[in-house]
Amino acid sequence: MIGWSSCRMKGFQDFVRAMKLVSAKIPQAVFANLICTEKPLRLPGIPHKIHQPKTDRQMAHLYRSADVFVSTSWYEGFVLPVLEAMACKTAVVTTNSDGVLDFCHHGTSGFIVPPKRPRALASALLKVLRDRRLHRKLLVGAYHSALRHTKRQFEQDIVKTLEEIEQYHK
Repeated sequence: MIGWSSCRMKGFQDFVRAMKLVSAKIPQAVFANLICTEKPLRLPGIPHKIHQPKTDRQMAHLYRSADVFVSTSWYEGFVLPVLEAMACKTAVVTTNSDGVLDFCHHGTSGFIVPPKRPRALASALLKVLRDRRLHRKLLVGAYHSALRHTKRQFEQDIVKTLEEIEQYHK
């Protein structure tokens, strides 16, 4: 099962193309849970279910139920859904949307591919889905990376940055 979250403007068509390639290679193993908080999307030709979770608990359940969480954003300042999936011990395949590099490292805590490259995305998904050792390595690495990026740590980093800015302007 593959989880996906984003909107049309954040690479959804790349996800559709990649899923078709993955499904052609391992059709029996592909079912996509689309997490769409904005509006329902369609994934033609791929078995899927649309989810619009209302609570953090529902979101966490969806992350945990996925074998792989996929993010296809072309650019993000901070990709919270990827970090949330990592915190739920879910392997991640994501595009290099800049912000993800703060906490996700290719081959250690996730698989990172260039944006707008559906073939690269499909190839990464196939590797993670087929190689159980790699899958396990990524989900363990993802979880440990997420542990270092807690709300408390974020708050401390913000305070430190603001203090540095204040000192700079004195």
